[in-house]
Amino acid sequence: MPPPLESGRPISWSSWGLQPLEIPDGLDVSDWPLSSDSGWFSLAGTLAVAAYGGRTNPEVGASIAWSALDGLAPVKCVEEKVRAACHAGMKVFFVFGRDIETARSTGDGLGIECRRISETGAAGLWKALSPFLQELDVPPRGSPAEVLDYYRRQKVLHGRRSVHQEYFVEEVLHELANRIRGKGIQGLDGWPDRLLIVQSGDNWELALILHAVFRPAAFKCLSCMTEDSGEKADNFLKAREILERYLPEGSVDNLGDESEVCDAARDFLVSPAPGGIGAVEITGGSKPMTVYLAWAAIYAGAHVLYLDAIKDRNNPDPANARLRLVRPNPDEPSS
Repeated sequence: MPPPLESGRPISWSSWGLQPLEIPDGLDVSDWPLSSDSGWFSLAGTLAVAAYGGRTNPEVGASIAWSALDGLAPVKCVEEKVRAACHAGMKVFFVFGRDIETARSTGDGLGIECRRISETGAAGLWKALSPFLQELDVPPRGSPAEVLDYYRRQKVLHGRRSVHQEYFVEEVLHELANRIRGKGIQGLDGWPDRLLIVQSGDNWELALILHAVFRPAAFKCLSCMTEDSGEKADNFLKAREILERYLPEGSVDNLGDESEVCDAARDFLVSPAPGGIGAVEITGGSKPMTVYLAWAAIYAGAHVLYLDAIKDRNNPDPANARLRLVRPNPDEPSS
């Protein structure tokens, strides 16, 4: 992976690079009304996608300047630039916050969607670039290697919940689950027949990944809003809706309080089961919920597992993750 974007670094990697345009001898361009300020944001985004091996969408563009003192900055001639973008075949065009009204009033009549970048850049360049990069980076189809590279790239550039759910389910989930399942569970032979997980935040990807990896005969996801997730209640509820849509019918239980997790987990783990080998996966959920799950597992004699994912720019990379055994079922041998 290339290093983070920093001012003053040479723009060059092994397979591509940039170099100044050579002006023909004798051609005086000193009086030309040229300025590259408005192309800064678009260039930075394109370089970021290229640096991580992506392919850019020619129907997505931007016109935002950069100030060393203030970060992102507006540009001049917004109306003309929107028209030029439309003429170039662009469908989505990003502008700085204060330029959005002018851009939309022009773009609405031309069939081009104008979007605003509300970040100033003060919180970091990557955060400001994120919405632009999500549209600029073309999602591949069909090739497992390219699909996983795209998914990992999106994680690095944008953090969690970085790809559309339909794309994740249709293109990413199967390949990701096969890669994790192929590594097995460190410390355990075979796969439990019953799996219990929790959801307390907006991470819907983890639950879908775990269900696809384990392929259990019996599965339960305990969904419970905590004080932390309550601060982002809308995101939590949206995540729950996604889980109810894609997980087996009736497998998502909505709990009212964290204290209900232990009893609900114990009831699921000790009920009659095909094969009788149960497990709880403790990657998701709050710390109290993890304790409740562990208590329930001890009571029921179930395995305790977690998905150990290497982090890239502080974002877990599921493509490089492996399941690990924390506590074995005392009645089952472990490797």
